[in-house]
Amino acid sequence: MWFKVYDYDGGFDQLIGTVKIKCEDLDVHEGLAKPPPARWHTLLDASGKDKTAEGEPFGDVLIQVSLFVFPYGQLV
Repeated sequence: MWFKVYDYDGGFDQLIGTVKIKCEDLDVHEGLAKPPPARWHTLLDASGKDKTAEGEPFGDVLIQVSLFVFPYGQLV
């Protein structure tokens, strides 16, 4: 999954940074009673750097992902 974070402060969109998360890196939980934990991820630019040329960090974003997968042919 690829998350893009933008700064909407005017008439145009400015990309702040991106986070790429592999599905196999997500925590797996059975059932709906206990949701997966939220985790902080560092924003990166297109080249994979976490800071601007001036040394200012792009920041972090808190992400909690829930994927619901149902076996084919079963109704829930």
